[in-house]
Amino acid sequence: AQSNNDLSNLLASVKMPIVLLDRQLRIRRFTPATVQALNLIAGDVGRPICDVKLPPDFHDLDEVLAHVSRDVGSFEREVRDWSGRWHLLRARQYRTEDDKADGMVLVLVDIDALKRSGRALAASEASAVSEDDRSYWAFQKARRPETPPVKDKARVRTPPNGRERAAPCRLSPRGG
Repeated sequence: AQSNNDLSNLLASVKMPIVLLDRQLRIRRFTPATVQALNLIAGDVGRPICDVKLPPDFHDLDEVLAHVSRDVGSFEREVRDWSGRWHLLRARQYRTEDDKADGMVLVLVDIDALKRSGRALAASEASAVSEDDRSYWAFQKARRPETPPVKDKARVRTPPNGRERAAPCRLSPRGG
């Protein structure tokens, strides 16, 4: 009874969405933070997790959980909750004291600030590159004066097709 109370108090105090599932992937328990992230309610306890309407990034959760229970033991992926906040979804097997699989543990680690910082940095870098490009081309234009139009038509021959081309080079005698 004491360990059950300890677990209940621990889950109530954690500010992170955590869902405990049984072997049939029914919701056993969840933290209060899960209510906001996944819209779980007390009535969802005992329901299969895949019967609950979850955010779109969880569309293949049943496949992920089957893969974790069958093959790898754990899994991580970035997902968004109902409010659009980014989380790292960690799914791993729930292991008993004698190391037997007895369900799953789903944890959502809030990485929204990290994702927003990454997007802001990428936008800033893109802006800096664009500014560098503009500076480069402005510098190139300032460096090279515009080529004046050809005024001496004697230097240009017009071939029969009407297109202009440069006159052939003429070699001058050496020394002169």
